[in-house]
Amino acid sequence: AVELSKQQHLAGRPPGPREEQPGPPARHTIIIISPHTHTVHTRTQYTPGSSSNEEAAAVNQCSTV
Repeated sequence: AVELSKQQHLAGRPPGPREEQPGPPARHTIIIISPHTHTVHTRTQYTPGSSSNEEAAAVNQCSTV
């Protein structure tokens, strides 16, 4: 069910390198928009590409307001 919902959420846009290819560690700048206050939080993290898939999906869900 989790994989299905992730694919449904990512189906609306072309897949990026984070979704389709695990790779060497890369820097990602993530913009998080709070659904309650609509304030924007930016943070840069250093993570392996393989473990960023779930977080990328979660961030995509959070940043759609």
